[in-house]
Amino acid sequence: MKPLVLVVDDDEDDLWLMQKAMLQIGGTCQLNPFSDAASLLTYLDSAVTVPSLILIDYHLPRMDGLELTELLRSRPALKTVPFAWMSSEIDPTWEVRCRELDVSWCWVKPTDYTAWQEFVQQICGPLFDSRSG
Repeated sequence: MKPLVLVVDDDEDDLWLMQKAMLQIGGTCQLNPFSDAASLLTYLDSAVTVPSLILIDYHLPRMDGLELTELLRSRPALKTVPFAWMSSEIDPTWEVRCRELDVSWCWVKPTDYTAWQEFVQQICGPLFDSRSG
């Protein structure tokens, strides 16, 4: 079974590029995209499969990545799931919050398609390797 990566990003272009890059590199992960925190929360309320990774755009409308991560970390089923934040820019103060919330990675969003392919390989490569070994 492919590792499940849940991606929350309000930028439709970024979601499309991420999905296209995933298909291009062989679809080693299943990416489920969400455009906001509310749609992710609705999905998780009825989800059967625990995700392998939750990737959150820090600058989401209505509920930012920090608030969403705090809420998700309070759910017992997600306690051990790795979290990652991404944004067009990284605030240096996030390092402390990342440690406090056990966020594994903070990434600057790629700016071109080749960089999106590399980004997706970085995300899914370790997840796929850990499941196949």
